[in-house]
Amino acid sequence: MANQPVRPSDQPRLSSFYQYARRNPIELEKIRINRIVTDAVKPERVLDAFAGDGTSTRIFAKHAKLIVAIEKNRTAIEALLTLRRTRRLAITFSDNLSLLPSLTSNSFDLIDLDPYGNCYPQLEHARRLRSTAGVLLISSGQVQRVVRGLDIPELPASRLYSGKRAVLWAEEVWIPFLLKSLMQGDDLDIVHFFTSPVLTRVVIGPKSIRRKLFRLKTRKRYLGWFELAAVRGHDKS
Repeated sequence: MANQPVRPSDQPRLSSFYQYARRNPIELEKIRINRIVTDAVKPERVLDAFAGDGTSTRIFAKHAKLIVAIEKNRTAIEALLTLRRTRRLAITFSDNLSLLPSLTSNSFDLIDLDPYGNCYPQLEHARRLRSTAGVLLISSGQVQRVVRGLDIPELPASRLYSGKRAVLWAEEVWIPFLLKSLMQGDDLDIVHFFTSPVLTRVVIGPKSIRRKLFRLKTRKRYLGWFELAAVRGHDKS
């Protein structure tokens, strides 16, 4: 299901992006959230649809009996392939939209959609593939466009949230759009989210999962200069 694994001694040097990301406090917060969710939910079947270099895949592997990790970037897949190969880990070098339709419905307890930009085309597949008690982790880097006042065709109202108002975009525009795309009768809830000038991430699951994920209550929702913008906004309200 994947290319030949790279031997540990041949591990490629990670790109400057991945080296930076591992030191970035916003990326580090994403990793902490992944760990909290993984330890609480203990998902047996995981779909990592934008696997990158495998940073999140390693975390999900702690409890999973099966992980499907998909990545189309050749540099990233070389790093991903250095992970320990077992029958539990299926790595595919592919565009995820070409593979997701072939996966079995309601078969994943945790689905991670963590693209560089947006994952709107993948949402309908995530809705179908999520198990009844499954949790979704979804990210967007489009908040960077929102801050700059640029268009987002799928979310035209985003133009109203440029500059400091971008701190409100996740709650008022992006998350409602996700829920509308995912619901269709499902009893889904926003368990947690955080937003920053460069990345927004949300944890979505059935309302019954909130008790397991109580540790997320202590995590910040606004990072970077969004933290100060949120405080000032609340003071004015």
